[in-house]
Amino acid sequence: MDDPKTVGLTLFGIAAYSFFYARLIAKPNVIAGNDEIKELMGQMPALHSLYFPPPYLWQADAQLIPYTLKGMWYKHYPNSKWYRQMVRLTDGEELALDWVVSSPGMAIDGLPSDPENTTPVLMLHHGAFCDSADMPGQDYVQEALKRGWFVCALNRRGHAGPLTRPKWNFFGCPDDVHCVTQSILQRRPKAKLFTIGMSAGSGLVATVFGKGDAVNDFHAGVCVCPGFDITKCMGRFASFYAVSLFSFSRCVMLYLTIFCIVLQEMLLKHGKKFFLKVNKALLEHLPGYHDCLAAADLQEWIDHAYAMAGCESKEHYYETYNPNNYVYQSTRPVLCICSENG
Repeated sequence: MDDPKTVGLTLFGIAAYSFFYARLIAKPNVIAGNDEIKELMGQMPALHSLYFPPPYLWQADAQLIPYTLKGMWYKHYPNSKWYRQMVRLTDGEELALDWVVSSPGMAIDGLPSDPENTTPVLMLHHGAFCDSADMPGQDYVQEALKRGWFVCALNRRGHAGPLTRPKWNFFGCPDDVHCVTQSILQRRPKAKLFTIGMSAGSGLVATVFGKGDAVNDFHAGVCVCPGFDITKCMGRFASFYAVSLFSFSRCVMLYLTIFCIVLQEMLLKHGKKFFLKVNKALLEHLPGYHDCLAAADLQEWIDHAYAMAGCESKEHYYETYNPNNYVYQSTRPVLCICSENG
């Protein structure tokens, strides 16, 4: 380090890195729906404190990589073990509701009946192609357990096993969630229910809250990395980076473009095998099934999957299940956490 040029380049590198990093230190942009929510959010210090990105990975788009790898790690080395409770829905389908084993007082078939117990229950909703075994949001599990809460993860139709009824929805059905929450409240009528949805699961949370008391039994919820407009959010999965590739600030992010394209191809291939081919006997007679098999990207797949969700057309599907139609209608607290460019 005695060479003046080396010292100069080192100092310049440190200064440049510090300059660009300092530009990213900021407070979250908090938008409150009404005065009541604004007052509630004022009591949450984290929403009004400076956010410091990880110094070793401060570029916002690049943080997708460790998030994905973390989910893959938890799939093989989970930090929680689960009891599986099967909940029968009104059409006869059964959903897997997984409860964390370390939750105190847990029975093999879920929560024991206790009409006077007021312990809160946290329900997690996984992202696309995930389940309780490989859910990136497992850090939330440990935080809830520290507070003495019960924790469960709801596996949407087809995610924890083959379908038994010809109905499947990529983003989940609010009526299914309501059926499950009612089954919990039958055992614990005084318990307060809370929920966190991640990625595709966050859209389901937003829809449940927006539809109101008819389907919503949660007192409050959180949506993490939401894609509220499902008419186009999956189309941006890889094309976002490709479209902005030629701007100077994005040129260095070519590897992220490649990563996202490859990841989408992997998810699409896995999804076709896991949902469509496994359930071929139940779904192939429905309109759009073969179009889904031939889909070139995730958005095209969702466009053609309307009949599997019980809808008459693509327009009917988006009208019924697009979270963007409901997210601003919630009368209960729901916090949406997303990136500035999301």
